[in-house]
Amino acid sequence: DFSIRILTNVIVKKLRQLLHRASSLQARQLQMQTLPFLTCCIQHVTSKALGGTNIVPGMISLVTYAKRWFAVDIILLQEDFVQTMLLPQMMSGIHGPLSVACAVSLIRLISTTKNNISSSTATWIVLGCSAACSILLQTLLE
Repeated sequence: DFSIRILTNVIVKKLRQLLHRASSLQARQLQMQTLPFLTCCIQHVTSKALGGTNIVPGMISLVTYAKRWFAVDIILLQEDFVQTMLLPQMMSGIHGPLSVACAVSLIRLISTTKNNISSSTATWIVLGCSAACSILLQTLLE
């Protein structure tokens, strides 16, 4: 019970701060070094806090939100991570180690997320899968 309170009240907020700092890094090498850490942290938080429940952020009532606000917070954290760090790098057209690392991170997130988030609300899943497949296919063909 205590670990869940720490997870929901402290860890998600700190991860959001780390995500903001990592997305503002200019050096590609530094961004590539932060990706595995952020991916693992978000995967861990998702698997521990959501625990297989299916949450749809836009479709829950206020009573449910009051009880499960941290789950919605985690879903929004995942979406921010994908929208601010992974997808822009993968869609930039610059093929290299950073785009491959982003593709691998996205696939890892999807594997953790698939049971916890409705695919209708996580529109980044389809777009991300498409971009990750094209990047990894291009890497294999080189």
